[in-house]
Amino acid sequence: MNTQEEIKTQFQFNCFGKLYAYLSSSLIRWGGTKGERLVRQVIVQYAQDKGAHIRQHQEEKGISINLKNLFLEEPCCGADPRFYRVNLRDTRQSQLQEVYSCPLEKQWRALNEMFAGSLYCEEYAHALIKGYTLGRGQANVSNSLTCSRDNRCVQAFYYRTANMTPQQQWELENVTEASPERNTGRNILCLYHAFYENIKDQGVDGIAALACGLRAFAKDIICAVSDEASRTGRAVDETFMDEFLPVPYNNKILDNTTSFLEDTEKKIFEINIVEQIQATFAL
Repeated sequence: MNTQEEIKTQFQFNCFGKLYAYLSSSLIRWGGTKGERLVRQVIVQYAQDKGAHIRQHQEEKGISINLKNLFLEEPCCGADPRFYRVNLRDTRQSQLQEVYSCPLEKQWRALNEMFAGSLYCEEYAHALIKGYTLGRGQANVSNSLTCSRDNRCVQAFYYRTANMTPQQQWELENVTEASPERNTGRNILCLYHAFYENIKDQGVDGIAALACGLRAFAKDIICAVSDEASRTGRAVDETFMDEFLPVPYNNKILDNTTSFLEDTEKKIFEINIVEQIQATFAL
C-alpha cells in the first residue's frame, strides 16, 4: 500500500525514466553506433551538470562538500521509494552501495529498452562524481541490474583527501549536513536539454529523431496521467496536473521553468509535449 505522496513520487520518477528511454531509443534507431555515442555523451553531460549543480547549491548554503552530503541531497540514481539499497559504507570520503531493486531498470525492461538503460548505468555514476568533485573523485560500478549476468548493482564512490586541492580539503572539514533537495521536474528538463545540446548539430534528421522520441513520451504520459488520476480518485484538472505532472503542460509553466533552454529547443518541446497534452486534456 502506497501513500498519496509515494504514488506521486513514483509517477514523477517514471516520467524521468520514460523520457530517457524514448529519447535514447529514438536516437539509436536513427543513428546506430553514432546514436549510441550521442546517448553516452548526453548521459555524461546531464550527470556532470547535475553533480556541479548540487555542489554549487551546497557551497552557496555553506554545506560541507563530501560524498555523504551528495547522496543526502539526492541518492545516486534517484530518491524513489521503490529503490531497495543497502549502504555497506557511508562516510564523507567513501560510499559503498548495493541496489537490489531499481524502478528505472524495471521500467526500461518493461519498455524493452534494456540496451539504452545499460548505457545510462555505464556512464551516469562516473560523470555525477566527476561533476560534484571537480574531477577529484572516482566511481566504480562493478555490477548493474541492466546487465543480464548481474542480480544487483554494486557501486563504490571515493573522494580522498590525497586527491583534493587545499580548498576542497577545507570544504570537507565543514561539518554542516545537507538535506533532501529533490526536483524531478528540473531533472527531466535538464535531461532534455542535454539531449538537445548533443543532437542540435546533427541536421534535420537528428532533430526529427529527437522530436519522434518526445512524441512517443507524450503519448505514454498522456495515458499514464489518466490512469494515475483514476488510481488516486482525482479529476484531471489543473490542480491535479500541477501536483502530479513533472513536465510543463501549458505555455505559462513552460516559460517559467525553461529559462535555460534556447528558443529553438523550447519550441520543439512545446510542439511535441505541451501541445499534445493540451490537445488531449483541454487545460
